[in-house]
This record gives sequence, structure tokens and C-alpha cells, in this order.
Amino acid sequence: TFCTFCKNNFGTICFEQVSSFNAHGIRHCQYDLVYYGNNRGTERDKIIKSIFSDPDFNVVTWGYEVDWPNVTVNKYCSHEELFKNLCTNAWATVILGDATHNNNFFTARFFESMMLDLVGFIWTDYDKDRKFIKNEELKEFIYISNNAELKEKLARIKSDEKFYRH
Repeated sequence: TFCTFCKNNFGTICFEQVSSFNAHGIRHCQYDLVYYGNNRGTERDKIIKSIFSDPDFNVVTWGYEVDWPNVTVNKYCSHEELFKNLCTNAWATVILGDATHNNNFFTARFFESMMLDLVGFIWTDYDKDRKFIKNEELKEFIYISNNAELKEKLARIKSDEKFYRH
């Protein structure tokens, strides 16, 4: 698929090496979702599988090696390489944690998603009390508890210009 304006292929930078926006201010992403991290074999892996293996999502992973047909897998890499590659390819990620992380503190993923220009949807178990986001409108949009909510909100991001135009 190509940029409508300059005909650049997805993954080819139209604007800057660190931006998913082309020179026309239009965002274009090859993947719906990205997951970066490793497979620790903890309880969060069930949630990861329920979200990221859904065939309705086109997913890229970095460091999380799976054999799901809808997922493009990349080996674990440095943060510098990750940041250079991630921000040009995906619309969003889902922020979740192990039981020890849930409802008690921010993990790095919370901040990394902002740095990478990704929408960081927050899995409700990660912040059951919804205390991490103060803005009520953003709070209503950013928290998800199932794939149906994620699909609806991701579709909104991709179709509503206020979400993707710089």
C-alpha cells in the first residue's frame, strides 16, 4: 500500500526518519498493533494471546516470538533500534502488565508508547482504578477491556482525521 500523496510505500519515510507522518501530515501505518517485549511465560501471556493473535488485527512484534498467522515477528533489539523502527509502522499498542504491575505503578511501556507516537490503549486490569489518566474524555477512550472495544477504537483512530493528521 502506498501514501496517497507521494506514492511512498509503507515503511518508507516521507517526512523524517523518526515520524510516521509523511510530508502531507497524513499518518500511514503498515500495522494495526505492535507488541514489544519478551515472552516471560507469565499470566499476562494469556491476555497477549487473546489480543494480538486475533486475525482481525495486523500485528508486528519485537522480541515476542510467536507463530500466529497475523503477526510479523522481529527478534529482540536495542531500544534505539526499536524506536527507529516502531514509530514508522504501527497505529497502537496495548499497555498491560503482570499481576505485580497491575493497578499499582506505571511500567516503561506507558511512557514508551507516548515517545513512539503510538496510541497506548490501557488494558483495564493494568489500572483498574483508572487513576493514571486524569482527562475524562481521554480516560473514556484509552481504556479497553476486550477486543471489541479495541477494534472499535482502532477503527476510529484510522478513520477520524483528528486522530491521524499532524
